[in-house]
Amino acid sequence: MKSSSLFTAQAGRRLLRNRPTNSLPRALVGINTGFLYDRAVQLVDTGELEAFLALAEELHFGRTAQHLGLSPQRISQLIQALERRLGGRLFDRTSRRVTLSDLGRQLHAEVSSHYDGVRAALLHARETARASADVLRIGAMSAVWMRLFLQAVDRLEHRNPAAHIDIREVAPPDACALLLRREVDVINISFPVTEPGIATTRPLLREGRVLAVAATNALSARTEIGLKDLASVRMLSVPGMPEAWIRDRTQTSSPHSPGPAARSVHEALALISADTGAFVFGAQMLDHYRSPDITYLPITDAPPLEWGLAWRENDPPPLLQPLLKTVTSLAPILSQRR
Repeated sequence: MKSSSLFTAQAGRRLLRNRPTNSLPRALVGINTGFLYDRAVQLVDTGELEAFLALAEELHFGRTAQHLGLSPQRISQLIQALERRLGGRLFDRTSRRVTLSDLGRQLHAEVSSHYDGVRAALLHARETARASADVLRIGAMSAVWMRLFLQAVDRLEHRNPAAHIDIREVAPPDACALLLRREVDVINISFPVTEPGIATTRPLLREGRVLAVAATNALSARTEIGLKDLASVRMLSVPGMPEAWIRDRTQTSSPHSPGPAARSVHEALALISADTGAFVFGAQMLDHYRSPDITYLPITDAPPLEWGLAWRENDPPPLLQPLLKTVTSLAPILSQRR
């Protein structure tokens, strides 16, 4: 449980030190209270820790990225975030090699065996839960898919009251990695899908494409746009997404003066509203992400954006077929609204 931002580590230790032992909750007696209030430890992301442990073994960003199903750039971002949290460099990097720093060797020696034990315990707990009930974890990208999944889950749980179904929002750069790491069982995804080990449905939902630009951008004076106009538009970059996906989404052979990186829809909208770049979205943005700072221009001659569901190719989750049947029945209704 996270402590309040107003409750500092120093204040916490002073408070506990001044209280009689018999007045403390039993769970706190004899515990190192410095650890309890160490926010740097509390807030470490498991993805950062996984990236650190994998890179400590591989000592190569490319192999680590392949092992975790992420991009080398994403691995670098996770390592840098962990280094900032801990206040020191974990790796010594040159253009030719990557080695553990003294701090990195210390952290690896102290964490690796404990992390393996925690991971094994979590996997065991998950298998135990799955053995006793139908469990399905869904990753949703975009508001329209979140709504569709909520409607589908309502129907599924009505038919199967013992089922345990969770829905979480996922960002496009992380979705396939979360799927392959078994943190989610099913995701919605926009085509094309090039990642190995992932199975997909046929396209279930189609929508027109729109170009999102700042309301202050010169293009915002127009009511629509064509594919030929996109060649001169500065598109945001999306770290972690395959090049084939970028080309298909933006309908351009190569980006023109790539803009800053956006790792989620909300980041993209903030960057677009500041007129640092533009991006191509589905027409659902008109219903769910309107803003006075952003103008959406229909791309009149672009092919529709196609969406489907994806799961691990050799590990179909429980309730997959009922979910596919339910979503397939609902998707045409949403498509008609585009």
